[in-house]
Amino acid sequence: MAEEKIFTIPLRKAFRKTRNKRTPYAMRLIQEFLIRHTKHTEIKIGKHLNEQTWERGTEKPPRRVRIKAVIDGNVVKAELLGKEYEEFVAK
Repeated sequence: MAEEKIFTIPLRKAFRKTRNKRTPYAMRLIQEFLIRHTKHTEIKIGKHLNEQTWERGTEKPPRRVRIKAVIDGNVVKAELLGKEYEEFVAK
């Protein structure tokens, strides 16, 4: 049975980086936050969460994101709050 948790992840530390490195660092912050708070190492980022984080390019990630994390076995699937999880596939 899957367990669901809702988190608000602050991404303000990403703004300490240079402008072209902020969004990649914000994605790492999301993964590190989920590893720390769920005690699982396999994290999957959903399509909508990825798109919102990268929406304004590398220079301006959001200040915080609200996500729903579904813990299913050893896998944590993270998606924006209010959206259903969709697997992100890189093009």
